Amino acid sequence: MRPIFVLIRKEFQQILRDRAMIGIILIMPLVQLFLLSYAVTTDVKHIKLALLDQDRSRLSRQIGATLVHSGYFDLESRPATRLQAGEAIQEGRADLAVIIPLHFARDLETGRSPAVQVIVDGQNSNTSAIALGYVTRILQEVSSDILIAGLAAAAPGAAPRFIEAQTRVFYNPEMESIPYMIPGVISVLLTVATMLLTGMGLVREKEIGTFEQLMVTPIRPGQLLIGKLVPFALLGFLMLILALTVARVWFGLPFEGSPGLVALATLLFLLTTLGIGLFISTVTSTQQQALFIAWFVMVFSMLMSGFFYPIDNMPEWAQRITLLNPMRYYLAILRSVLLKGSGLVHLWPDFAALAVFGVGILSLTVARFRARVG
Repeated sequence: MRPIFVLIRKEFQQILRDRAMIGIILIMPLVQLFLLSYAVTTDVKHIKLALLDQDRSRLSRQIGATLVHSGYFDLESRPATRLQAGEAIQEGRADLAVIIPLHFARDLETGRSPAVQVIVDGQNSNTSAIALGYVTRILQEVSSDILIAGLAAAAPGAAPRFIEAQTRVFYNPEMESIPYMIPGVISVLLTVATMLLTGMGLVREKEIGTFEQLMVTPIRPGQLLIGKLVPFALLGFLMLILALTVARVWFGLPFEGSPGLVALATLLFLLTTLGIGLFISTVTSTQQQALFIAWFVMVFSMLMSGFFYPIDNMPEWAQRITLLNPMRYYLAILRSVLLKGSGLVHLWPDFAALAVFGVGILSLTVARFRARVG
């Protein structure tokens, strides 16, 4: 055991002497946590609105005021014609144009069904769909108010009755995207840091010749691997604790479940990322090659994990590919434990998958490492 502890101490000494490495370990996770948590969001606000009110009635002004004060739209322009409304979208001055036609209020009062035209910039399909949903909901609310007022006027003694939905939102009452995105950010941070540190660290030692010097010592290959991987695993846990602390204190991220489950899932996940990093070091001879392969693996892991897009919305063939991605299972565990307080009885399939990937990848990599050393 003594050679292993000597190697671990040597690795930590090298890390502490390398200021760039300290920045990667301590500063980079915090910067990325803040940037990604605020930038990668599904909340759609500040939609640039162009409002054309051709009717200029009390009702049309009410609709315009409701849109502007909803908190979703920023009134950027009031075009005078439909052509100008279209030009506002074409020139990028507006994301959405709402056109209230002439005689809108009169047609509504006489029992007709006037149409409010909505023109939307469809380049970003997700934002466009959400913006259309906002407008549709606001128009429906205004229509309901008009219907209630009409029924009350027709029968002053009888209050109209409607079905009222009583909603409760579990696990994310404010329905904000940040609590949902932060576990994904943490998964990405652990993947990037541990995979890069392991892969490029070993390749760097091969480039400068210190790896060959270690191989001529009495240290066995297994001891060498443990001495190299344990420090990066401990650094991974340090980054996890740092990220969770900031997420809890700054973002108010809940921690409903067991810290032990998070630690166990992280340990299994680190087996995969460290194993992949070690494998990369065995198939590359320069840091540039290692960086290229690691970047490809990281992009695949992020895109196919459910971090950016729900897995259920992917094509069936893509959903099958995600089954080969360890980050998918780790992200599902983090979200369930942190936000819902789920236990092992509900998450054991994800833990089992992580264990299979972790042990399998690390075992294959160790076998290849031993063969290369031999």
